[in-house]
Amino acid sequence: MNQQPSIQRLETLGYDTLPRFHPDSPGYSGLSVVLRQSPQGHEPEMIKLRLHEWDDMTTTAHLHADINQQFSHVVCPGQIVIRSPKEREVTFYTFGGSIESKALPGETVYSFRSVVPVLELLPEQETIADLLADKSEVLLARIKAQQQLSSQELWDRLVKAGPEAVYLAVLQSLLLEDEATAVPDHLHNDFNHMLTREQNWYQKTGRWPLMPRDLATLINTMGE
Repeated sequence: MNQQPSIQRLETLGYDTLPRFHPDSPGYSGLSVVLRQSPQGHEPEMIKLRLHEWDDMTTTAHLHADINQQFSHVVCPGQIVIRSPKEREVTFYTFGGSIESKALPGETVYSFRSVVPVLELLPEQETIADLLADKSEVLLARIKAQQQLSSQELWDRLVKAGPEAVYLAVLQSLLLEDEATAVPDHLHNDFNHMLTREQNWYQKTGRWPLMPRDLATLINTMGE
C-alpha cells in the first residue's frame, strides 16, 4: 500500500488522503495537509483537532503554518477540521492516531497517520462514514454519562487503549446493536453490511480479538 500523498492533489486542494486499508474500508489510512504562510482563496490555513499533550492533558488545537516548528503529537478520537480563509471546510473523523509536522520555506506540511480508518465526512450528505462517526460519538457520550467520567478521564482512557482497540470496540458495540434492532432503511442496511465486512477483514488479518470487548467494557477496563 503506497503511503505517500499525491503531490498534484496536495498542490491543488492543499490536502490529500492516504490509501484505504482495503477496498471496502470506510476510511483512509492517513491524511496530509499543506498550510502556507499566506494562503490564497480556498487553500487551507488552519487544522482544528484534539491533541493529547505530553502532560496528559487533552486540548483542542488550532494548527497553522509555523516555520521552524516541528512536532509530533498523539491525536484523540474526534473530528479533524481543515479550514480555509474563505471558510471552506473539509472534515474528517478519527479514532485516534498521530500527527507530525515538517517545516518548509513558506509552509508547513502536517502528516496524520492512523492504524484504523480515518473517515471523510461530507457536508449535507449522509454517508456510511458519516453514520459511523455519528454513532461513535453517541456511544462515547452515553458511556461518559453512564460511567460518570469527565471529558479528560474519557480522553485519557481512549488514548491509553489505542486507536485499534477503540475502533474494534466501536465495531463490536455497533454489531451488537445491529443484532438487537432491524432497520429496513437502505443506508442503514449498507451500514450494517459494512460492519460485517470490517469484522471479516480484521478476522482474516488476525487482528480481531478472540474475546471482543464492546466500547463500554474497554473504557471501563482502561480505568482499572
